[in-house]
Amino acid sequence: KKFYFPTMNRTGRRHRIHIPNTVHHVMVRGNNRQNIFYDNQCVQQWLTILSESNSTKKFDHQIFCYCCMTNHAHLLIHVQKNSLTEVMQYINFRYARWFNHRYKKNRTLISRSLSFNWSQWWQLPGQSVPIHSLKPCVSKHG
Repeated sequence: KKFYFPTMNRTGRRHRIHIPNTVHHVMVRGNNRQNIFYDNQCVQQWLTILSESNSTKKFDHQIFCYCCMTNHAHLLIHVQKNSLTEVMQYINFRYARWFNHRYKKNRTLISRSLSFNWSQWWQLPGQSVPIHSLKPCVSKHG
């Protein structure tokens, strides 16, 4: 007997192209659209991780505004020399580790972050409007 195995493209996702000194609208979503924020303490912990000075010094980024909802969050983030992938991996890993420890879970919390590049600075004031109009549980422009 001969077995037929169809050939499949086994390459993974394409890597994000890093362009230094760019602004991105990032959406962080729970795995399988599950909740990532159960209560205000979860939101506060995530915001603490976002605002930590060692994170901003290590990855040289700035967060202009954010919006947290129960199963996802939006960020408007400016990255410099480090890639957006490195910054978001650090933030998401730290939060997922805290979340799994607090709720005694062992699961993937956050799926891959979606991002949109906003390299034209004149579009930024208009970009923060949709982030703030999403009926958030927490929203800030900084």
